[in-house]
Amino acid sequence: MASPNSVKILDICEVAAAYDSTKSATETILSPTFFELTYLRFPPSECLCFFKLTDSNPTFFHSVIFPNLKKSLSHALLDFLPIVGSLTWPPESSRPIFVYHPKNDSVSVTLAECNGDFDRLIGNNGIHEAVESHPYAPQFVATETRSPLLVLQVIILYSFLLSIFIMDELWMTRGFEKNYG
Repeated sequence: MASPNSVKILDICEVAAAYDSTKSATETILSPTFFELTYLRFPPSECLCFFKLTDSNPTFFHSVIFPNLKKSLSHALLDFLPIVGSLTWPPESSRPIFVYHPKNDSVSVTLAECNGDFDRLIGNNGIHEAVESHPYAPQFVATETRSPLLVLQVIILYSFLLSIFIMDELWMTRGFEKNYG
């Protein structure tokens, strides 16, 4: 029997930035600053957002809402191309670099469903343990030489509540908001 907060993965897809010949056609390589190198020691930031879906059903969600979310994400990523890339540590280098390859890089988006008690999680009934939200986090898969900068997980709930869990290198996204936004 599944636990009350079990998450069932329905789909894992890769969303690339929408194509724009003036923006997305070239590879981007950025060197981290001294301050960014300091923050590399910290774990990725996590943000769990909840949205109430009205007048929705599973078929409508799968055929309309989720494809539109992916399309919107693809267009939004066009303005933040380096976030689509990864943190890479070349063997011949003493420092990591941020690399965006237009033909190879994308953001991992997981679609899942859950029967958890979200009224308890989103309610105003006291403080909740952080561990209660861990089942809703996407898999942040990194190797010794490459790490993604952004992963997302969209969870649909039986009560037609949508949650989006964003895991990113927060220090990295704040810099891009300032420099590219």
